[in-house]
Amino acid sequence: MPSTAADLHLSDVHLHCPGSTSAADEVSRFAFSTDSAETSATAADSDGDQVLKRRRAGRSGTLKLRHALATPLPDVGLLVWRGALLLCDYLLARPALVRGATILELGAGCGLCGLLAAGTARRVFVTDNAEGVLANAQANVELNGVEAVARVRMLDWAEPVLPSDPTEEGALPSAECHPAGDAEAGAPSDGARPAAAGPFAWSAEERAELREC
Repeated sequence: MPSTAADLHLSDVHLHCPGSTSAADEVSRFAFSTDSAETSATAADSDGDQVLKRRRAGRSGTLKLRHALATPLPDVGLLVWRGALLLCDYLLARPALVRGATILELGAGCGLCGLLAAGTARRVFVTDNAEGVLANAQANVELNGVEAVARVRMLDWAEPVLPSDPTEEGALPSAECHPAGDAEAGAPSDGARPAAAGPFAWSAEERAELREC
């Protein structure tokens, strides 16, 4: 059954949103800037007003993001959410949080926060659990030229933290999150699932990198 307008969820960036479901074919540009020094009041003028130090210009640029303007519930990972905009503001205000760090972005959707972090982080893992959402996030990584830093990977919160493969050395242990008797037939007895194949699968080296998050 086709979705109606009432079934749609709007992106928080929807200046000319159509009245029907849209694919991730909108490209928005997000200009940003940060400062290399915090503003601080160190003196007062003759009227008693605080005199603020002028902040020096820091990092600035523009991120391009491919996203949808409106989708039904299963595809909301293709939308831009206000929470992503707020988190980007927070990271810009505290650049030391991501500089040189290994970052794991959970429920990344379009990947806006991960793209911003990729400008100064050592490694960013952009994760979600739907193939279409991951494919769009990968397109955004390539659109911004940060493939060397940002890796788009599958991570399903309903499963162990990471799929494990006992044939790979250095793989992280699987979290114990399956109750006894709930494992699927043929699955390992400890609840761990074999590592998934495909463009968004984790390598043993990437699992090891997560120890640094």
